Amino acid sequence: MKTAKEDYSFAAFVYNFAVFVVQCFFCYGSCLGVNMPTEPERKGKHQFEKLSYNVIGACIDVQRQLGLHCMEVDYQRALAIALPKFGVEFQREVKIPITYDGIVVTKRRVDFVCWDKTDRLLLETKAASTIKPDDPEQCLLYVTKANEKLVLLVNFGEKPIRVRRFVHTPQGGQEIS
Repeated sequence: MKTAKEDYSFAAFVYNFAVFVVQCFFCYGSCLGVNMPTEPERKGKHQFEKLSYNVIGACIDVQRQLGLHCMEVDYQRALAIALPKFGVEFQREVKIPITYDGIVVTKRRVDFVCWDKTDRLLLETKAASTIKPDDPEQCLLYVTKANEKLVLLVNFGEKPIRVRRFVHTPQGGQEIS
């Protein structure tokens, strides 16, 4: 008869093996002749889904190569190299105007403005063990008061990488995970 410890260690082994197989498929699938998808396979709800998909892919690639525990600026420098590989043009440290009644009252600096041939999004990066309550508020400010369609908040300090998506809706900003 097996002990509880033996059952747990077998379950842990099975889980770790499954994680290993999935990681091998995604990391090395192309070496085995598996065609890895370059675009989302499902039809998206939003016109900017392809751009979002490519930016998130670049972020995942950066975290995969750098790992955890780097500083935010290190991830940003690596993203500056990765984004063009994913077909994304960008500009760093851009001042975004915040308006009231159509008048600019202040400007806030966003980490990246990313675009492709058809769409644009803002990318705010963090490298913390958890997201602070002010970080989503900052993204909602960009969506509602700067009239941006999409803002991605990416935290490289969590494994797996944490991405929060904020989408402009007529009623105001809304988070879509």
